[in-house]
Amino acid sequence: MSLTVADCLKLPSLRESSVVSGHKGLNKIVNSISVLELVDSDMLSNRQLFTPNELLLTAFTSIKDDVNAQCHTIEMLYESGDVGIVLYYVGHFLPEINEKLIAKSNELSLPLIAMPYNRMDLGYNDVISDVMEAVFLNHQKESRYVNQMLERISQLPKHQRTLGNVIQMMSIHLKSSLLLTDTSSRCICFVKWPVTSPIDVEALLSPFQASDHSRDTEDAILLLSLPGESKMKAYCIPFTDVPYRHLRLLALDTMGTLSKNSLFQAVELLQLFSSIWKCNIDSMQLDALIPAILGDSPDRVYNIAQAFHLDIASINTMLLVNLKDETQSLVQNQHRLEHLAKIARNELRILERPAIADVYNKLLVIFLSYSTVSKNDLNIRHTLMESIFEVEPEASFTIFTNLEDTLHVQKMFLLYTEYYQYATQIYPLRKLFTTYELIFARECRKLQMESREKTEENILECLNPLFKESDGTDLLQTLAVYWLDANSDTKKTGELMFLHRNTIQYRLNKIKKILNYDITHMPEAYMVYRAIGIYRMMALLS
Repeated sequence: MSLTVADCLKLPSLRESSVVSGHKGLNKIVNSISVLELVDSDMLSNRQLFTPNELLLTAFTSIKDDVNAQCHTIEMLYESGDVGIVLYYVGHFLPEINEKLIAKSNELSLPLIAMPYNRMDLGYNDVISDVMEAVFLNHQKESRYVNQMLERISQLPKHQRTLGNVIQMMSIHLKSSLLLTDTSSRCICFVKWPVTSPIDVEALLSPFQASDHSRDTEDAILLLSLPGESKMKAYCIPFTDVPYRHLRLLALDTMGTLSKNSLFQAVELLQLFSSIWKCNIDSMQLDALIPAILGDSPDRVYNIAQAFHLDIASINTMLLVNLKDETQSLVQNQHRLEHLAKIARNELRILERPAIADVYNKLLVIFLSYSTVSKNDLNIRHTLMESIFEVEPEASFTIFTNLEDTLHVQKMFLLYTEYYQYATQIYPLRKLFTTYELIFARECRKLQMESREKTEENILECLNPLFKESDGTDLLQTLAVYWLDANSDTKKTGELMFLHRNTIQYRLNKIKKILNYDITHMPEAYMVYRAIGIYRMMALLS
């Protein structure tokens, strides 16, 4: 029997807790427990390691007053494999559990469990001890782990049901570094345990290549000398996932607890995974390319690119497509994104443009070679956008150009993850964003956060004179539309505000007189532009 979230709630340390939301996820399996004390979005976005079936304890202390950050955090935790959140010190650090957070928890089917309110005498250690002991006892009873692992895989969202995640789950369970190769010693997937281990693909593969044990007819065992490590036992288990396709699973006995039986079960699990979910390992490897790029795994990117003859070096641009419509369920949105991915791949194939397009983290991600000064490339972008807008009119695009390597790609993806929501608050009518709108949103958000203890007048100092006018709200709205929505075009500003162009020009002239400087002249123009961006963002956040 697997240990579930519901089972954990029966443990002595959790009996007084209450399930606030996410009840549909109470049947999810718990395999580990962790603590998130300080919530930092960059840290969460960098949490590339998939941590399946983890129960997480937190007090949301650093984001106790920011419900948007709380919602974003549980989304990130859900994506990284967490199956439940236990909230401490509600009513003290965290004033209350906001309805918006409850709705997000229900949407994700991620149980939100509150410890007794207004209790400062409760520590994390009791829950950690109880849950870990229950997990350990459950493992002791379960000598055959294949069925439990299949159940855990079946509970994963479809986009998380990948070869890499399955091998990572096995690596954590076996406490072993695992390497999957074909008979040509091509690396298909490699997972280190622990993540700080100095072991690499070559260190694990080379001894088998140099020995007589590289045959695929029987299992092999070697003692390996690893950098900074004493000699360790390593296993090589050959198998097939489909007829006539031969693979090998190499495993390092990090803890001295591996056995042939446990590895034969690992092989059986890979075969069942391939069969049950119709996942050809070659296609799964290609599906893993975008996660490898965004996770800054250059070796894995290189291996996949070599296998599929992809010219990764020529790719310098990333396009992210967001549905911008959260009214449907996660499953429905996933299907919509997969449909867009097919459209994008088909369109790019017709345009004879080498590219990669797939769904990742609730986005359509497209990598391609692109030049902003090429008329042909601009036409390709417009054609692609039109095809997607035809199916999803409310979708939005974000384009990142001049990407140098996977580290640069990851940096831009983190920028998007953290600041896209603020960019849409500043530019609500925009359908195409660039790196620079996101950088601007980051600057506005950081200035606003740094000034939370100050008054709005200190943040928006250059706009102070407008706040004092009787028609100040109209003037500020006009300035916001003029700068942020109409690209400094008075005619378009009038159209967006349903006002005559002369009225807009009158208001702009009045603004110049009140502020007593030319708002079209740098650097004054930038100061006003930034201030009006912060003003609009704050108005929507309040």
